[in-house]
Amino acid sequence: MLRKRFSFIVAVIAIIMSVTSCSQRKTTVDVAPPAFQQDRQNTREVLVLEFVKTNFSQLRSDMAVGQGELLTRLATVLEIKDADRERFYSLCKNNFNQLFITPETTAEELVVNLRAEMAKEQW
Repeated sequence: MLRKRFSFIVAVIAIIMSVTSCSQRKTTVDVAPPAFQQDRQNTREVLVLEFVKTNFSQLRSDMAVGQGELLTRLATVLEIKDADRERFYSLCKNNFNQLFITPETTAEELVVNLRAEMAKEQW
């Protein structure tokens, strides 16, 4: 009788360990798959462009002075860290002529120009 209980306990422990180790392997993911990361990046770029299109004229004014509600919201949409916000605002103000190359600069061109200026400063 003691042997049966011992065998039963050993079997239960083995099953519990097996189930636990399987669930740990299945749920441990350190990095999102590349396809997911690409989808997330594409979605963010669409959001940035839509935000710029919707708020273009006021955003232009905010960028000219390097401050304002819409510039702050743009920083949020671009996922600029709080510690880097002032640097971002300065970049917009100091590089305004590179962002808005002509009076006819479009929202799409602004986003491209902004990304280029940010890349120069290694964001």
